Amino acid sequence: MNLGQRTKGFLSALRERGVADVNVIHGEHSFSGGYEMAKALLKSAPDITAMFCANDVIAFGCIRAAIESGIEVPEELSIVGFDDVQLAALTSPPLSTIHQPKYDLGQSATNLLLGAIARGARNTPEHRLLGVRLVERGSCRDLLTIGAAALSKSG
Repeated sequence: MNLGQRTKGFLSALRERGVADVNVIHGEHSFSGGYEMAKALLKSAPDITAMFCANDVIAFGCIRAAIESGIEVPEELSIVGFDDVQLAALTSPPLSTIHQPKYDLGQSATNLLLGAIARGARNTPEHRLLGVRLVERGSCRDLLTIGAAALSKSG
């Protein structure tokens, strides 16, 4: 299975924190894809407490599926997206998400391209890592609350 970098990073962070019980679901990267994946997951794993989505649009579909299923976000289910699109702050509840430095990404790509053109370089991949940050909004309970809930549920 070819997992994307976001999924690999997410799973790695969970393993580092001792979380092993994770469902990875693949589907269409769209609102309807998120909706369908969430509906199926909520049916097969009704005790799920959190969802991490590969992008914000998938997360919007997950929020809709949760609401239609009578699940309160974030009280019963935390949902986090990735990209920090403008609409993320305007949804109800506002979406907690991973912010990417879009301007820096574009600037870096442009500099790489211009440098390759100037050198006449072809097929010389270069890897650059730009930082991301969590933007906490209303779709995710805070980590201390989630940790306390997980501890009380398992103990």
